[in-house]
Amino acid sequence: MVGQYFSPDLFSRSQPQFVLVSKEICGDVARVIDTHYKCLGHNIVSVEKLSGLEINSKNFKVTIGSHIYALKRTGKKTNDTSCNEQLAISQQLLEHGIPFPRIVKNDDRALLSFHDDGFVWILAEFVKGNYFSGCSNDFFAIARAAGAMQKTLETFKHKKLPLSVSVGTWTQTSNILSELIERKREWPELFPSTECEVLMREHEYFVNSLRKVSDCMSDYHSNIVPTHIDLHPHNILVSEDNIPVFVDVDSLQLSDRIQSLAFATYKLARQHVVYEELAGSPKEIAKTTREFVENLAQEAKIEKNDIHHFPVAATAEVMRRIAIIADLNMHKNNREWNAVLHMHFSALHEIPQLFANIPHET
Repeated sequence: MVGQYFSPDLFSRSQPQFVLVSKEICGDVARVIDTHYKCLGHNIVSVEKLSGLEINSKNFKVTIGSHIYALKRTGKKTNDTSCNEQLAISQQLLEHGIPFPRIVKNDDRALLSFHDDGFVWILAEFVKGNYFSGCSNDFFAIARAAGAMQKTLETFKHKKLPLSVSVGTWTQTSNILSELIERKREWPELFPSTECEVLMREHEYFVNSLRKVSDCMSDYHSNIVPTHIDLHPHNILVSEDNIPVFVDVDSLQLSDRIQSLAFATYKLARQHVVYEELAGSPKEIAKTTREFVENLAQEAKIEKNDIHHFPVAATAEVMRRIAIIADLNMHKNNREWNAVLHMHFSALHEIPQLFANIPHET
């Protein structure tokens, strides 16, 4: 059973890929630089866009003279108070030795730039590096770095950080998934054939998994603190100096500490298994994940009696994401995220294998 999982997925691409933007977008970027960053000069050599699954934001690589910057365009509905707090905290992390990109302040010495196009723009120094590949040399170093970031985050004041949408949603998740199961006969009408086949194939295992998680969640107590809610392989760049640099400032939010770290462990340990081709070695899979969690927990000061929650917390986060996709299909005829549904169902099989050596509650 082990070998059929842990196949490369969209997070297995090892290098950021950029494509040149259109003249229109290049002009938009030039106007932003001209208006808010005159201190940098106006010699824009090139503007490239990060390619990949970028639905919620636009990320650009801008070369000005001999310097390279990362420029991010956020949505028009951005909460500037929360965004300012996230940016300020990312710079506090940097001052405490936690690698985050350095934000370039605009001509008004502000972290955010409000442009007349209605968007909010953020400029940072560009980090040259590759995505976390999963190689052993980086794996445990990232565990320690992520743990150190978590410990440092919890020392900051954080009243203005946004509350993660995942907080307090298990009842809603459970209700949506129960409805999904009850409407099994309607699946051919509610879902495209590919997703319907996945649901049919996974039905029995999914029902059992939902029951087990629901039983455990009744005794699960959330600890809402500042955390990075989305530490997947593409939100960690390994710099030219082999230092892991955390990106995606939007993911600095108030969320459940264990659920965020457990899901991060799943995504990063999974990529380690893919890279090192450990899919046929269940003992090695469980052993390395245990070592990762121990390194993470030691740095983050996580109590041993909290570690046993990692498997159920990671599974609960996966189920929350399945519920979002199910809800979009059942109630909104929206299939935007269907392409990743199979990944989440694979995760339900992979998580028990990864966390097999995590001690249970005594």
